[in-house]
Amino acid sequence: MYSVDRILNNPWLSLQDLIGDAKSWPQYIRQMFWDKSFTDLKRLKITFSYQNGVSEKVLHTVLSFTIKEAYSKERRRNISARYAYFNDPREGFERRERTYALDLIHKRVLTLNGNPIMKK
Repeated sequence: MYSVDRILNNPWLSLQDLIGDAKSWPQYIRQMFWDKSFTDLKRLKITFSYQNGVSEKVLHTVLSFTIKEAYSKERRRNISARYAYFNDPREGFERRERTYALDLIHKRVLTLNGNPIMKK
């Protein structure tokens, strides 16, 4: 746990305070938060954050800190749109059930609704 002063000055630490020390995350997840390219693959950081209870506001703050000027208004809109997509009142549950990410508490990949992935 970090001091309040350190967290306020470093949003990267606030993210870790919410979901656990980044040293316990897979290396590819840690690297994504510092990668200035924002491809579809990098949207995994959104689903990872969503899965682990990170709010949209916190994610915006962390990415503004970690990738600085590369965090454009368009990228910010993309993240907001993705959160809205998953939180849609009509279709959000089904969308979250079809999407999965690493859950740090359970140490396994689960749907965004927190369910095991069903094999077809």
